[in-house]
This record gives sequence, C-alpha cells and structure tokens, in this order.
Amino acid sequence: LPFLQPWCCPTNHVTQALRRDPRTTGDFADSLPYREGGRRATGGPDRHPARLTGPMGGSLPEGSARGEDGGARNRVMAIRVCLVAVTVDYCGVGMMRTLLPFYAQKMAPGGGATLLGALETAYGVGQIIGATCLGRLSDTRGRKVVLLLSFAGSAIGYAGTAAATTPAMLVLSRLPVGLAKQTVAAARAILADCVPRHELSGMMARLTSLFAVGYAIGPILGGILSEKYGDVVPALASCLLFLMLIPATVLLLPETNALVTGKATASAQGQFDREGN
Repeated sequence: LPFLQPWCCPTNHVTQALRRDPRTTGDFADSLPYREGGRRATGGPDRHPARLTGPMGGSLPEGSARGEDGGARNRVMAIRVCLVAVTVDYCGVGMMRTLLPFYAQKMAPGGGATLLGALETAYGVGQIIGATCLGRLSDTRGRKVVLLLSFAGSAIGYAGTAAATTPAMLVLSRLPVGLAKQTVAAARAILADCVPRHELSGMMARLTSLFAVGYAIGPILGGILSEKYGDVVPALASCLLFLMLIPATVLLLPETNALVTGKATASAQGQFDREGN
C-alpha cells in the first residue's frame, strides 16, 4: 500500500546507522549476525574499522564491500518485509476478530455468549502452548520459520472457520490460530537482530503503529465483505491473505539469526551460550 511506504521503510538515519554498525561487516554479512556479534570481550562495541569481525572472529580490512553494502541491504530488506507482513497479518486478524460474535450467534442461537467465550479460551490455550514452543524454535531454527508457521497456522484456522457448520468445529478452528500465532514475537526478534540498539525503541514504536494500522483496516473491511458477500467471505479473505504471506516471506525475508545460518561470530556464540545457561 503506497501510504504505508514511509512507515514500512527504515528512515535514512537508521539505514546509515546500519551501514556504520560493525555487525554488518564481514564475509558473514549476508546472513546477518546475531544481535551482539562483533563486540569485544569487555562488552563494548568495537568501533575500530581495522578490527571489524569476520568469519570465526578474524579481522577484516576497512571498507569491505560486502560489509558496507550486503549486510546493510539485507537488514533493510528484513525490516521492510517484517513491517509489511505484520501490517497485512493484523489486517487479516482484524477482519475476523470483530466478526467472531456474529459467527457464535449464528452457530448457537441463545448461547452465543458461551460459545464466544469458548472460542477465546481455545485461542488462549493455544497461545500458552505455542508461545512456549515457538519461542525456543525462533532461537534454534530461526525467525523465518516461526513467521511461516504463524502464517500457515492462521490460514488453516481461518479456513476451518469458513468451513465450520457446528459449534465444536468453530471452537476447533481457533486452536491452530492460537498455537501458531507468534507474529509479534517473531517480528520483535527480527528487529532486535537488525536494528542498532540506539535505534531499536523507535523501530519498535513503528512496529506497534503498524499493528494498529492493520487492526484499523481489518474490521471495516471484514464488515463490508460480510454484508455484501456473506459471512463466510471474510474468513476466506483472511485465509487468502495469510497464504499470500507465506511465499512472500520465503522469497523476500532473509534469516536474521546468524546462529541458525552457522555464520555467527565466536563472541556472539559465546554470549548466546551464556544467556542460554
């Protein structure tokens, strides 16, 4: 969407900071190093160009072409894809979330409130289990995998909502969404991987704003589709949005967790091991 362009693209000062950040330099730049890669043992960032970190902690010369361009480009691409995907994701969520009471009333006349409570309970139970499992998966298998699982689970769940003919089927359709829906956690992890620490709070605020943009567009769009084409159409439209996000993420989003790509620096690996313990 053209009007989202200023919000979904990192500002110039963020891009310049990414190019100056020593974590974007080295032969591993294309894989985007893990958070604190390129730091000295004392914990401070290494600001000396002659000591920029390369593979296995080796030094690289100043002005490395791949460090100056490749790493920064990948980070900017990851940020853009992440922000756009989150906006579309929450548009799909908004389309369905506000229509669930009508689905519940249609499935269980006179007992819609109880069914609506069961729907939210099923989603909450799925979130408890999914957050526990997918959070660890993000560190071991990558942020990209978690986003793909989130989009796939949402597509399956909303397809089930469209096909539901009984209250039990409607409740079961909420479980895949709850189990896999960790878009926010994965998006925040991607930004933490890609954005320098002094720019991170501003980028997180932008991410929150885009949640709101998607959630503001979704309900009115879902209402219009429901009134013009029937109650099933918003669920199918949400399912289609999430299915579209899957190939876009596969093709455009670089993996930002360098521990997954196997090209993290020794200092980053050591820090990860210490945090894990």
